[in-house]
Amino acid sequence: MQKLTLRGKMLSSHFKQLGYTIIETFPGGCQDILGLPRKQKGLEELITGISLLGLRGEYLKTKISHDEADAITAALAGVFFLGDQYESIGDPEEGIIVIPRLKSAISVSDVPVSTQK
Repeated sequence: MQKLTLRGKMLSSHFKQLGYTIIETFPGGCQDILGLPRKQKGLEELITGISLLGLRGEYLKTKISHDEADAITAALAGVFFLGDQYESIGDPEEGIIVIPRLKSAISVSDVPVSTQK
């Protein structure tokens, strides 16, 4: 885990130097806010939940890992950030975490499920 943290810090520093805005998020918390099942409940359930939010892509056609499903969730947090529909939690001195704003977040339970195939 330490190697992963150091790699993340190095990448963050590199992208900041290139002028990119860097955010940190917590996929499990985002999944809770969006009404998605966590990967511990089952990877297939998480993938289905993400697809019910309307996200399309290769992840629906190929087998992905739980880390890749978390990465997709983190990307969704980025979409909320770019749309100014996010909350920041934490201490700015120590670092903040970006999560979807509760009032604006849609939930899988909000998505109508069609019985047509």
